[in-house]
Amino acid sequence: RGINLFVASEVPPGTGLGSSSAAAVTMVRAISTLVEQPMTKQQVAELASYIEIGKMGMPIGKQDQYASAFGGLNKITFTSDGVTVEQVRIDPEVRKTLERRLMLFFTGSSRESTSILKHQRKSTQDRDES
Repeated sequence: RGINLFVASEVPPGTGLGSSSAAAVTMVRAISTLVEQPMTKQQVAELASYIEIGKMGMPIGKQDQYASAFGGLNKITFTSDGVTVEQVRIDPEVRKTLERRLMLFFTGSSRESTSILKHQRKSTQDRDES
């Protein structure tokens, strides 16, 4: 049995907002729900990362998938032992102020980060091997 998935977005590619990772997380959650196989937020983030990095060959990290899967304001720590996510607690009044005052603008520009991320990954691997 197959499924059809339609994704529409007002966010253009290359904005640096993590929209492709948000779409991957949403897809994983939707399929998990469809097949009645509950997944933790961490499992969703890891599977979305695997799809984007392992299957699609995207030279990216996992931070966007984790941010999207967990939502909210979090401290996400990546180490060789794994990933930990801790919710950052802030005063409710500070939160309300942030929600009222933070603004996001589309500048009309996009960028291609693939070559930068490939270079960064190679540099990290070279450093780890020496």
